[in-house]
Amino acid sequence: MTAALPTRSAWFGLIFLAAAFGFGRLGLPGWGYAVVAVASTAVGVWVLLRHRPPDWALWLGFAAMVAMAVPGVLGLMRGQPVSVGQLAFAITVGVSVWAATLLPPPTVRWSAITVLALVSWAGLAAGALAELGVFSYGIYIEPAQDRALFGLDQLRGVMPHPNTMGIFAGLAVVLGVRQIITDYADGFRSGRRFALLAFGVVLPGAIALFWSQSRTSAIAAGFGLIVALLPLGRRGWDWVSPAIAAAAGLMITVPVIIAETVGYDFNGRGIPWGLAQDEFEANPLVGRGPEFLTQDYLAFRGLEWKPDTAHNMMMQATGESGLIGLLSLAGLIFIMALIAVRAVHVDRQWALMIFVTFCLLGGQESSLSLPVRSALVVQLAVIAASAVMLAEQTPTRAKSRRADPAPTPAG
Repeated sequence: MTAALPTRSAWFGLIFLAAAFGFGRLGLPGWGYAVVAVASTAVGVWVLLRHRPPDWALWLGFAAMVAMAVPGVLGLMRGQPVSVGQLAFAITVGVSVWAATLLPPPTVRWSAITVLALVSWAGLAAGALAELGVFSYGIYIEPAQDRALFGLDQLRGVMPHPNTMGIFAGLAVVLGVRQIITDYADGFRSGRRFALLAFGVVLPGAIALFWSQSRTSAIAAGFGLIVALLPLGRRGWDWVSPAIAAAAGLMITVPVIIAETVGYDFNGRGIPWGLAQDEFEANPLVGRGPEFLTQDYLAFRGLEWKPDTAHNMMMQATGESGLIGLLSLAGLIFIMALIAVRAVHVDRQWALMIFVTFCLLGGQESSLSLPVRSALVVQLAVIAASAVMLAEQTPTRAKSRRADPAPTPAG
């Protein structure tokens, strides 16, 4: 069962995570982002001084901050206009990692499942209201978009874009299925809980994912499910987890390579990828800065589509901040992968499946940018919970678990 919240610190951490998730969806004014940044900094200092996170979670939080903040910091140093929101949420997302370590890992997982289910249900409700002509926001209708499965236009739900809706819905499916498998592995048999997970989390998530018609999110969710279903705790499977992590990390580059070699541009994503490449070649150390892909930057290029992100984590990093940005992104991915691989035998591959979905999404979305910052809070909190579980295992116990995986109370 879900562990209780035994301390005030745990409640404080949960409240901070909830606030970070909620504010991540809001377009705040500059002063609002400044308040978020100051408050998050204060929370981060308090957590570091009073409740030092496990080493892996500590470095994960720092890596997330650096990877998200580097473009803005370099821009400030060059006198360029920067996004206050991106800098604020660089701090907020990093502190979210540390705040997650204040909670029992099962609580983090159940909180993530709950919020993703609520997003799926709310998205479906918004779509239904739009179809009924009551409230139009839930459906995404663009003259240039050509996706209308069974006559249904793409579901935007409560998110700014169908791809963003798809990310949340796909995560709901993966985490819901993983929790069902975890319950079974722990010997927990509850028809009521199975029904809640199957029909309250997985089913609405699957419907919302299908309705969003987001192919990127569907592919990411599909690979996340594969990882969730694999028996990675078995004897002789130790090599599989590192192989999966390495393949997932490489998948960030694959769409760009395909675009350059085959010519398929992934629904126009080749446009920002080409611009990012140009800016990287012009200034390989620090890139163009936060001015990259602004409306002013795109205004005179005569493009049919003016993207606001590069739709690929690697290309976003190189276009904005060159090699420095690329190295900071690589550092974040490396730490996430290390936690995911090392924790497989104690967390039943929760961190690994999140890492795989993160990387698959990163191949065609700028996963560290503002539109999906709420998803970052969920993903990194789950990995932080795995880092806590990893830190709680002694070397002897971890070695014993390798030989004969025993159930871990995971929810």
